[in-house]
Amino acid sequence: MNNMGDNSVQISTDQINDAEQTFATIVTELQQHKDQLSSAENQYNKILSINENLKKQSKIINVKYNEVLEQLEAERRAKTDIYMQYQEEKLQIVTREKDLAIHEAEFYRLQAERNLSPNATTKSAHGKVPKIPEFQGATVGFPRWISWVSDLFDNYPQLTDFNKRIMVVDSLKGEARSWYNAEPDTSTTSWIALKDALLKQYGGTNSISNALNTISSMKLTIRSDFNTFIQRIRPAIQLVAKEDSTLAIAIIRQQIDTDIRRYLPEVQNESFASFEQLLRLQFPELQTKPSTVSNTQHTSPYTPIDLDTIVAPIRRFNNTNQPASPFGSRSQTQFRPRNMQPHNSRNTTMTKQQFDEYVKNCICFNCGKKGHLKTTCPNLNRQYRNFNAFENTEDDTAVQSENPQA
Repeated sequence: MNNMGDNSVQISTDQINDAEQTFATIVTELQQHKDQLSSAENQYNKILSINENLKKQSKIINVKYNEVLEQLEAERRAKTDIYMQYQEEKLQIVTREKDLAIHEAEFYRLQAERNLSPNATTKSAHGKVPKIPEFQGATVGFPRWISWVSDLFDNYPQLTDFNKRIMVVDSLKGEARSWYNAEPDTSTTSWIALKDALLKQYGGTNSISNALNTISSMKLTIRSDFNTFIQRIRPAIQLVAKEDSTLAIAIIRQQIDTDIRRYLPEVQNESFASFEQLLRLQFPELQTKPSTVSNTQHTSPYTPIDLDTIVAPIRRFNNTNQPASPFGSRSQTQFRPRNMQPHNSRNTTMTKQQFDEYVKNCICFNCGKKGHLKTTCPNLNRQYRNFNAFENTEDDTAVQSENPQA
């Protein structure tokens, strides 16, 4: 008992109370930690559940994505197959068109051979029709060319009129082709008409006279077509003038209207080509300029020419120095003296009606108003301030003096 009493610890009541309060606080904190832990477990379980749902949705989305990829791949393969099929069909169409063109060319070749050679005898005798040599529009070699064409057509009677015209037109080049394009359709309806037109334009026994007729019939006015004019008149001028550019320019200037020719200066040693180029460049601008001659004026059948201004001095003679007239002298009494009286209704040769109409339309020389004469002007007595001006040649100064009546 004593031993136990000796080993005991004496604790006061306050310490016990403090220990109980501390224990209660620890228990409370422990309970709070348990509650927080339980809440965290609940949140974790919710997040885990959401995560599981997201995984499931992700799997579903991946499946759908794979399905869409497979569909796109299938569509791409289908489109590729369709494109390859289209290319194959296109290649087949091109091949068929090529074969068709070859067969068509063969057909036309056989048709041409049949037209040119109706039977085997004609084909073996004549063979292939030679090609007509080109004609550039030179008048020097035209007789030989047209003779060669005529002989060719005589040796191949199986050629139709259409074949002859096609062959001749195909051989026309340069100036000759320009002439053909400007020629009216009435000159190309048959080979005979086309031949006559060629002979009239470039050759034949009467080519010079035809060229002169062509030149005289052509006229370049403001309303003319320049290309048609120059294409038809150029070969004719070249046939007449040959290499003389001065003569060629003089001929074409005479066929140009005066309203156009007066704007074209004459240049020394100018070539016909440069004159034609100048005319071609200025003709559109000249068409916009107003004509100096009225369309209602009388047209003369003669060719108009330009007259230069003539300047001549005027000589004045005194009556005392004039030679005697071979017809005798005329006395001054034979002339009617001039009437110096004012012009009014009493001093006139007109009737009253004529004079009244004349006064109604005339203008007064005094006040400038219409309806009366100067002799009857109401402002006739009004004085005006007049000045006389003259030039002093010594110091080159103008001096003005006032009228004394002012």
